[in-house]
Amino acid sequence: MGLRFDHAVILVRDLEAAIADYRTAGFNPFFGGEHADGKTHNALIVFHDGTYLELLAPTNPKFIETVDMADRSNFLFMFAQGEGFGGYALLADDLEAETKAMQARGLNIQMRPPGGRLRPDGQELRWRSAMIGNTMTPFFIQDDTPRQLRVPNEAAKTLQPNAVTGIANIEIEIPDLKAGIAYYQCILGREPDSQDDAQAEFAGTGFGLKLRLNPALDNDKLNTIWLKSGENRSLDLTILHGARIELVK
Repeated sequence: MGLRFDHAVILVRDLEAAIADYRTAGFNPFFGGEHADGKTHNALIVFHDGTYLELLAPTNPKFIETVDMADRSNFLFMFAQGEGFGGYALLADDLEAETKAMQARGLNIQMRPPGGRLRPDGQELRWRSAMIGNTMTPFFIQDDTPRQLRVPNEAAKTLQPNAVTGIANIEIEIPDLKAGIAYYQCILGREPDSQDDAQAEFAGTGFGLKLRLNPALDNDKLNTIWLKSGENRSLDLTILHGARIELVK
């Protein structure tokens, strides 16, 4: 099935506070568990279409007082940028094959050591991932344990009070449009469906990916996520800890 949207990472300093805030915004977050290194834990907001938002926080606030950007053995390096979107993952059915295909198209992508976390019920989850250099925009994932263990699909978890059912579109801000288009052509193996001097769009599997030029940036940045809902509305950036999220019909 190729690559498709899996989840977006939202960095928060205090997981319990973020869970409460996202509930105020009409979401249904639940505690996901602690990562294998014990330094980060998360909460998930899972949608009917199987995509989700991950609220990621340090298990101890002191862990992010001094962040080592060169240490990729855990997720703490992501907190150097503060709260807000930290990146997003694309899901692969055969990550090794997708990685080799992207390498053949010129990307510096490498498989990472296996990852995992322990759910509150004691169930251990395992997955494989790959990264292009040191960026998390995007990174890539494949489940080694059944995906429904990592991403529960029961109605009690996927039903959102604000009626969100899934991901509609994502927008990535990029400092160089030509380079950004070439980068995503190497990832997706196809040309954009439309482009002009300021933006480009790729039709994804179940979601749209937009690139928008922002010369003020140094690196690519996940800027906005549009969620399928019954209304058109922007959500409060403060309540969502810096994550720009909009609802669309």
